[in-house]
Amino acid sequence: MSKLLRINLMVLIVTLLLSFTLTGCSNSTKNSVKSNDQRITLRFATLDDPGMKKEVEAFAKGFEAKHPNVTIQYEPYSGNYEQKIILQASAGTLADVCWIPDVDVGMFASKHIILDLDSYFKKFGVSKDDFFPAMLETGQYKGKQYMIPRDYNHVVTFYNKELFTEAGVPFPKNGWTWQEFLDTAKKLVKKQGNKIVQYGCQAQLNWQAAAIPMIMGLGGTITKPYPGGNSADFDTPGTINALKTFKSLVDEGIFTNDYVNGEPDFLSKKVAMVFWVRPLITTFEQQIGHDKYGVVTFPIMPDKPVVGSGASGYAVSANTKYPDLAAELVFYIVSREGQKVFMETGDSVPVRKSLINSDIWRSLPSKNFNQEAFVYHPEYDIPPLTCTLEDPSKGSEIEKAWQNAIESVLMGVSSPEAAAKQCQQEMNKVFGK
Repeated sequence: MSKLLRINLMVLIVTLLLSFTLTGCSNSTKNSVKSNDQRITLRFATLDDPGMKKEVEAFAKGFEAKHPNVTIQYEPYSGNYEQKIILQASAGTLADVCWIPDVDVGMFASKHIILDLDSYFKKFGVSKDDFFPAMLETGQYKGKQYMIPRDYNHVVTFYNKELFTEAGVPFPKNGWTWQEFLDTAKKLVKKQGNKIVQYGCQAQLNWQAAAIPMIMGLGGTITKPYPGGNSADFDTPGTINALKTFKSLVDEGIFTNDYVNGEPDFLSKKVAMVFWVRPLITTFEQQIGHDKYGVVTFPIMPDKPVVGSGASGYAVSANTKYPDLAAELVFYIVSREGQKVFMETGDSVPVRKSLINSDIWRSLPSKNFNQEAFVYHPEYDIPPLTCTLEDPSKGSEIEKAWQNAIESVLMGVSSPEAAAKQCQQEMNKVFGK
């Protein structure tokens, strides 16, 4: 994956994307917290990113209008965001409200860095039933809600219209199957002699929101519940079959090898398709060109119809002096007014089911854009693997283990059988089995 796409994933999604619902909530949260006349400053931390700064400023404008004595102070965190959060929490200097990616929720919650926000749903008249279930789950730890997701990220297939037209291949339609996807991708591969000069799809085999659903959809498994935690479930016939499939598709040029630096990506216009999420639209508009790319659903897998999803959102610091007011700010962001800020960027799908038909986001980047792809069969959504672990702090090591397995197969270092066995051992070591 190119450096640019990695940065976009980290900043805009996380995860990359996407996983995430609110009824009974008007244009603002109900039962607003009384902040009296005391001058209060709420500190709001996010990644050091111009887009996020713009969002916070928009939220601040709306929230401060409701609370004239409150000032929202934006605090951009540069460098290692995760470590910055941990260090500031330890020092008692963490901002009141923090942007949190889904994969970090469990770790921060287990370390008591962020607050359980469950009680605030009732306080502010917000119904969980209006959230997409998989998105809501990304903000939970042991059944409690610690992060409120801000948007809905459902993996889709972006495609380059010009490359399709040049190859005489019809544009795909929502609901296409895995086999239809493979047949299409194969027609888009170009070779000069034995050299592949155009690939079918950048499948993101090093990104869990794409790789894990494909493994599961081909009959494979990754982990399974175990008394007191999890255990590995990687060394299975289904997973070995998925690894063999990945190797074959990469060798044929149908997939790019995402583990090779310098491999062409979708932005290079040498790859016809890519699995990605809504927040990349602005990038594609700028670098692929308006109306030169399209979007269609993630292919329906043969063994199990699953689609990667994820979200980032906002949490309240456990050491804030103003927990109720900070929580109100977080819930304001998922109010209709707050969601409007995201929808107007064109890079987000609202996290609330009741806003799914809103013309605000459905008219961007154009009215004839295939918006249904982003909300197609939400029941197929699965959250990031890390979010499903009993101990999410082990997520990065588990991710490294399965990535190593895929990489070793794609690079010809290990057979699928040997890689699956090695991964099984590495995962169980992490799980303490």
